[in-house]
Amino acid sequence: MSGASSRSASPRPVTAPAYSDRRVYNRRTANQGGATDSSQMSSLMWQPLSPDEPVKESLFVETKAEDEVGATPFFSSETGIVIIKGGQVVNCDEMTVADVLVEDGKITAVGEDLDIPEGATVINAVDKLVFPGGIDTNTHLYQSLDKTAPVKDDFESGTRAALAGGTTMVVDLVLPEKGASLVDAFNAWKEAGQDKSCCDFALTVAVPHVSDGSKQEMEKLAKEQGVNSFKMFMAYKDIVMLNNSELMEAFKHIKDLGCIAKVHAENGDIIAENQKRLLARGVTGPEGHALAAPEEVEEEAVRRACTLASQANVPLYICSPSSMNAAEVIKQFKEKGLTVIGEPSAATLAVDGSHCYNKCWSHAASFITSPPLRDDLQTKDELIEALIDGSLDIVGSGHCTYNSDIRAQGQANFTKIAKGVNGIEERMAIVYERGVVANKMEMTRFVEVTSSAAAKMLNLYPRKGCIAEGSDADIVIWNTNNLRTISQKTHQQAADFNIFEGLKVTGAPEFVLCGGQIVVAEYEVNTFPGTGRYIEAPTWPSFCYDKIQDRDKQDKPKHVERTDVPTDDIDGPVDTMDTFGLTTPRGYCQQEVFNKQLGIYQRPLSAHGVRNQQDSSFSLSGPQGDRSKESGVAPRRATVKVNAPPGGQAGAFW
Repeated sequence: MSGASSRSASPRPVTAPAYSDRRVYNRRTANQGGATDSSQMSSLMWQPLSPDEPVKESLFVETKAEDEVGATPFFSSETGIVIIKGGQVVNCDEMTVADVLVEDGKITAVGEDLDIPEGATVINAVDKLVFPGGIDTNTHLYQSLDKTAPVKDDFESGTRAALAGGTTMVVDLVLPEKGASLVDAFNAWKEAGQDKSCCDFALTVAVPHVSDGSKQEMEKLAKEQGVNSFKMFMAYKDIVMLNNSELMEAFKHIKDLGCIAKVHAENGDIIAENQKRLLARGVTGPEGHALAAPEEVEEEAVRRACTLASQANVPLYICSPSSMNAAEVIKQFKEKGLTVIGEPSAATLAVDGSHCYNKCWSHAASFITSPPLRDDLQTKDELIEALIDGSLDIVGSGHCTYNSDIRAQGQANFTKIAKGVNGIEERMAIVYERGVVANKMEMTRFVEVTSSAAAKMLNLYPRKGCIAEGSDADIVIWNTNNLRTISQKTHQQAADFNIFEGLKVTGAPEFVLCGGQIVVAEYEVNTFPGTGRYIEAPTWPSFCYDKIQDRDKQDKPKHVERTDVPTDDIDGPVDTMDTFGLTTPRGYCQQEVFNKQLGIYQRPLSAHGVRNQQDSSFSLSGPQGDRSKESGVAPRRATVKVNAPPGGQAGAFW
């Protein structure tokens, strides 16, 4: 079904409820409507596996409202009332079996055995998971860095694919040209999203240059347009890359605005040099991309970004770390107290960089992204572990797709290959398969990394990322028994290649609600461009700034109070008449101290802790005034008999 079709004209899905004259519909099950189970709708979405043994799936059965309250088909409900019955409701902090009532785009009740309102659409979710719609924090659905290479998936096809995969909100990246207006670019992106997006969206804005003008525009975007994150690039030299001083200036300004500093962390200077060297040696294919940006180039940039952010004490967000070395750096700085968020992409959790060496140029080029996917086959497993233990925090997709003909423009030079991979549709399933199905990740953690943490970063929690009374009705009903193989032939996105081709996954969104509207029903997608809303992200998210403010209070520097008189008493100066043995810098010319053992005045010890033999305490002045009488100590003597003077004989006078 085309996303452009009108709601009133859209045909009823083949598995939609069949009306009866009594306004009570019967759900089609395995014995109704010609389908063996709800996962075998290959013409609509995915082609399921053929398991050795039949999968026992919880089938939808006839649901009758008490007193024969009328129910309506999924895609033609006029009441705006939906009730989800008997599902396992999962939030980031708890799981419980409950009903969920939705009215006018909001969740109005969560509890056991809720009454079914008149005219409500009833979804039987027994033995299924009910959790918040996913939030994808890293998409490119309007333009990429390379303005000459138009992206294949725009706000319409991209968000349609997102909904098919269980994601109900995306955060797209605004990319102004260097020297151009940030506000003008933002307005263009926002307009495109409002015209075409099928789900809610927010925007983050890249900062390709730092000046008084750009800082003023950043302030306007933060205070007036609901932008609470800005992205800086440490790579893409001569295009959008910022140097250290520019990064530091941007970080400090972002903190003043109460926003989050996102960073693409790779050393652009080293990459540029490596690219020249590789091309000079005849390496022109996709493998050159990975060779030009090895792991240590990413690791160095991540460490530098964390160091700068630590000095500015600004919340830092590392986009798409692809190596375990980068993840380790993030973990180290978290332990030091830095507020830093790591966002691996779905691609880094499921595929590896060996594809860049494929003999087929087109295949290899389709895996080009930055930072590169790593060759080490263990990296994706290690990144999953880092996501589970909290070293990494949020999973994005980095979705930025092109058709093969666009990528082919870089066939003679790997630096010209359009960079980006898919993932907006597969993100939720990848995390579920690699984490939950593998018995490594709790469902509450799954919800955290795919939805709740992103909502908190956007300062939208619990409006988003939560199943609770008052939250937006962005809800996924996940069928854990759906077995399928990801394929370009059945995906919803527009690109002609899928990097997850052939990957078998368990579980899929059988129903999806976005803003209270059922946009996916029994795996069929029914979306309309322009129905998505622009969502403003408030500044000063407590998710980050509670920690920032605590650190500011703890890290206040204190000046050291000093006196001109040398002392070993940290509480203040002491009587100079009893300070023999204290150290003093060379050339010290203040008052001498009295040596009680020898009965003479001497200079204090040198800075090295010993008497400086070049400094003399000899004085011809003799006693000064009546000091000896007042103090009760022996007067200074003009001569001292030394038994063994250095370099002389005993018995002489000095």
